[in-house]
Amino acid sequence: MSALVATILHELRADKDARRELRELLGEREPGGHRLLSPIEAATRLGVHPKTLTRAAAAGRVTGARRVGRHWRFDPEALALHPRGSTSPAAPVIARLPVRAGRSAADAIRRSTQPGR
Repeated sequence: MSALVATILHELRADKDARRELRELLGEREPGGHRLLSPIEAATRLGVHPKTLTRAAAAGRVTGARRVGRHWRFDPEALALHPRGSTSPAAPVIARLPVRAGRSAADAIRRSTQPGR
């Protein structure tokens, strides 16, 4: 064990406030004191499947959703799931572009290979 790790462990054993602060940091608590919810906990509150909730969060349809590293976490006080097509305050930054019929690369290749064109 490195000297740094040993020093940190010694300090944590000796200082109750340091242990409490570390527990709060590891428990992913908000500055206001409430704990952020995991996708399973938030989905249970909303009555949906966790995968549905994370997909909706990625689409910008969940208020109170945020990324912590690669994981989704949800603020229990602001948690709300908006229906598809609604404009929510957490709207995605990039919207899908409309697809125009007959304008894809595959269509251009098909047209160029057809006889008589």
